[in-house]
Amino acid sequence: MEKKSADKFSRLKQRAEKVLKQSATHTDPSQELDLKSLIHDLQVHQVELELQNVELTRTQDDLQVARENYYQLFDQAPVAYISVDRTGIIHKVNQAFQTMTGLPTPHLLNRPLVQFICLKYQNDFLSILKQFIAHRKEATLEVQLEGEDQKVINAQLNIKVLEKPDQAGDNNENIVISITDITQLKTAQAELKESRARMRNIIEDIPAMVCRFDAAGLISYSNAEFDHHFDTTPFHGQAPNFFDAMPEGQQEILKTEFSGLTPLNPVKTIEIPLPGKEEDEEKWQRWTIRTIFDEADKPRAYQTVGQDITDFKRIQKEKEEKEKLKSLVELSGAVCHELRQPLQVIIGLVELINLNLGPNKEMEKDADQLKKQVQRINAALNQLDHIARYETKSYVGMSRIIDLKKSCERRQHQRVTPNRPLSLEFHDRPSPLAPIVDISKGGLSFKPPEDRDYTSGDNALWCRILDQSQNILVDQLNCNVVPEDPVSLAKSNPKPGEVAEQRLQFIDLTRSQLQRMEALIRQLTPEPPQ
Repeated sequence: MEKKSADKFSRLKQRAEKVLKQSATHTDPSQELDLKSLIHDLQVHQVELELQNVELTRTQDDLQVARENYYQLFDQAPVAYISVDRTGIIHKVNQAFQTMTGLPTPHLLNRPLVQFICLKYQNDFLSILKQFIAHRKEATLEVQLEGEDQKVINAQLNIKVLEKPDQAGDNNENIVISITDITQLKTAQAELKESRARMRNIIEDIPAMVCRFDAAGLISYSNAEFDHHFDTTPFHGQAPNFFDAMPEGQQEILKTEFSGLTPLNPVKTIEIPLPGKEEDEEKWQRWTIRTIFDEADKPRAYQTVGQDITDFKRIQKEKEEKEKLKSLVELSGAVCHELRQPLQVIIGLVELINLNLGPNKEMEKDADQLKKQVQRINAALNQLDHIARYETKSYVGMSRIIDLKKSCERRQHQRVTPNRPLSLEFHDRPSPLAPIVDISKGGLSFKPPEDRDYTSGDNALWCRILDQSQNILVDQLNCNVVPEDPVSLAKSNPKPGEVAEQRLQFIDLTRSQLQRMEALIRQLTPEPPQ
């Protein structure tokens, strides 16, 4: 539009010069008409120029308002903005940058930005600025800024665009850099990292087997307890497979249980029995399995937390057996009480019959047989009266009955109180004899004299068991001594001021020593007749 107006004005100027030149020599009516036409065109053009001037003035005012608006947006933006030249000298700053540095605008202009960057980040900034100028590609860099009060601020520099020169012919392009304060973000990231490390330490230290793996079973994480239990150390950088690490028989159980998990029920706890090292040993594991689903409700990862609950199962079983044993002992006691009196009468009558038989051999034979059966009943009642545990055996069909013989046998760890005084003497520690509180096939408890501490830790000791006449009952016993466990100590109800008991544990008894211990325990607590 401006070019068209200029061409029109040039043509009008040429016409006016031609008319004035001709009018200077002579006057012609036709020339007067041309002059009037020229004057009219000039007047019209004058009006056009005036209108264009008004429009240009309005446009200039609008541009000035827009410039002020953009300057206010730049100056009052919550993010710090600065404008630097190719050498990094600051030419413009906004209020956010002034607040960040703690300096007013006059103290910021014409100063290198690198002066506000901590020393260890200065070379990185200069390098990335040079790359930006060379390639014109937006760049981002995290640095630490240091303001007037020496306060360090974590910041992210974003070098985005190049400003046009403010004046014609100015070749010093200004680079606009936005500076975002990421101190809170860095603090949150550090706290999150610390929290993750703390959580990882907790997971590593808990006595449970923790594992995470993908849909193919490849393990992405496992804690030390899991690695130790299943020996899943990565081989040549290849992640081990979770299901391959599981014992045979447990793999299919876990796969089946995982396949049954849904987004509505992503967690399940199962208990799995496992064969032990010994033939009759059984181990138990409890697994809490979880499927982690994505937004489309498809399995993304799997997680397991396993625990060895063999001891828990053993305690649970012992508790159930104690309940059964309590009922059994009460029942057997009642049966023995009710049957012993008539049985004693029958035994007496059998003896009278034997006295009155005379020379009748056939009747004598029957009487002897009757006496044996009565003694057999009496032996069974004695077994009932000495039941120590709950044991059953198969009977007709699928039923089971109480195994009286096994139920009367004492377990390795079952303690008995001696029916006469016994003492303990250590070979390599001459001291007063220690009275024995209770004894079992696996060890004994005693009260150390004069409050002495006999605990041996990992060191083995030698001891012997003496009776009240200091006769040696069992000698050369290999053992170690530990503090008495709180449960057993609580059962003994020690009085205030009494010496705490200590527990002696036998180590690798010989066959002969084991037989002597069994014989000693039978003497102290006679077994019922068979």
